[in-house]
Amino acid sequence: MIVLYILLGLLSFILLLLLVLLCMASCHRKKQSDMALLLKTRYAHRGLHDDTLPENSLAAIKKAAEKEYGIEFDLHLTADGALAVVHDDTLTRTCGVDLKVNDTTLEALRRHPLSDGSPIPCFEEVLQAVNGSVPLLIELKNDGNNGKILVKRTLEALEGYKGAYCIESFDPRVLLALKKQAPRVIRGQLCCNFMKEKRMPLHLRLLLSPMLLNAFTKPDFVAYRLEDQKSLPLRAAKAAGTPLFFWTVKNKNAALAEINKGSAVIFEGFDFYK
Repeated sequence: MIVLYILLGLLSFILLLLLVLLCMASCHRKKQSDMALLLKTRYAHRGLHDDTLPENSLAAIKKAAEKEYGIEFDLHLTADGALAVVHDDTLTRTCGVDLKVNDTTLEALRRHPLSDGSPIPCFEEVLQAVNGSVPLLIELKNDGNNGKILVKRTLEALEGYKGAYCIESFDPRVLLALKKQAPRVIRGQLCCNFMKEKRMPLHLRLLLSPMLLNAFTKPDFVAYRLEDQKSLPLRAAKAAGTPLFFWTVKNKNAALAEINKGSAVIFEGFDFYK
């Protein structure tokens, strides 16, 4: 009987601790400069790409800027410390060659063109092309344990940049590095209901799905998969008034519905002005 009481007490303590962490994780910094602008912006997912303009290509990014859309895009660190604008950790899908981005130099990566014949852009080219004209939503892709240097290189490239931007990542370690290296930069936690991702190890799904690490990384916003918006962690974030971005919205009416609720959307497959 004593053992049962001890187990019940331990279980109650764990549940209470999880509840406290969930409440802490739902908190966010308030009155961040540029947050109002970032929230009212509509973000073209990997640029305004289509059948002729590849995702994350400089042409797709320029087209989004010309239409005054914000631009969501991805950064990987290359073997020589450059920042490649590409989503996957290999070029298999986008360029048809099995090269791992973080094991390859930028010059070598750019020898393998995208489907329109253009090279993979580097981050500096994107910054120069956009030139502060529209807000940027920059996703940092942590390959293993290079999060700290990835954040450092990104911040170095952004020095002197005049436009509005924010940085997001699925990896809480990246947000923690960003919090330490540049606490004033607006940062966001990308998330979804990872319990649906059966190919992901169970311990990672249990760790990331509740967003409990937000209690330590203190993101300014949460970017969540639209299909998972009924999940408990997101409801807690909503209740706390956390600014929300939704990805990847592929229906114009669904996008407008979230915009009318005050959330930002990352959209793909349509043009709001057509």
